[in-house]
Amino acid sequence: MKKLVAVCTAFCALTLPAIAADVSVLGTYPPPRPIYTWTGCRVGVNIGGGSARTSWNDPFGTVDGVPTYLGDHTASGVIGGGQLGCDYQVGRFVFGIQGLYDLTGMKASNIEAQPGTFEDRTGMTFALGLTNETFIQSSANVTARIGYAVVPNVLLYAKAGVARNHNLYTITAPGLQSTLTINPVTNQAVRTAPPNFILALGNNSPVGPLVGTGFEWAVFGTDVSLFLEYDYMHFGTKQAPLLSTVTGPGDILPLDITQNVNMVLFGINYRFYGGAPGY
Repeated sequence: MKKLVAVCTAFCALTLPAIAADVSVLGTYPPPRPIYTWTGCRVGVNIGGGSARTSWNDPFGTVDGVPTYLGDHTASGVIGGGQLGCDYQVGRFVFGIQGLYDLTGMKASNIEAQPGTFEDRTGMTFALGLTNETFIQSSANVTARIGYAVVPNVLLYAKAGVARNHNLYTITAPGLQSTLTINPVTNQAVRTAPPNFILALGNNSPVGPLVGTGFEWAVFGTDVSLFLEYDYMHFGTKQAPLLSTVTGPGDILPLDITQNVNMVLFGINYRFYGGAPGY
């Protein structure tokens, strides 16, 4: 029995240093990382579509001398651009901030008056109803978002922030005549304008709140993610100074334009800073 104890003691004395060495080597390995984390910064591109309900009002009667509602239309078209943002994950909750800039093709028009003729305050006689057109040239926003990771690489989120659109406006007439009386006893000289003659043009850049919701999927837990989201922007009523092309230099037509925008975007992001590797 004594011999067996002595043999075991000698064996342990020989093997313990080797085991200790293996443990010390294992201790230098990095700790295990989470399956996926949304912490980090991202950059990407997006494409989608939008619609903008736009109403025109002439509160001072600058177009035809009488304050009046000039009609409405829904501008629609393709949207596309890029975004940049950062996120920080705490447990399953993700907090982030993002900036986005898109060019848009949203455009629409409406006929302001029924076909006929009327004379404006400058003496111009319009042969047919005027056409109001809105073209949303670009859309930008800065938003904060809060999300919940339903599984490690799928994030449901809501967002809110501030948006800004840049709009171009034109008023055109299919035909226009301006009459100049030369002499009470002679005929009048008549000047005609071509079809779709631009009577006034201008722009504005309204700012308003944005709210939205969507989901983002980190593709197989990699640094590439896909997202789909819906955004609503409320700009309310803002004044747009349109410059007249048929009256004196600097003659401004201050119109009140109300606009709200719905937008659906599909995009792709690349997480370039922070976060853990994929699966």
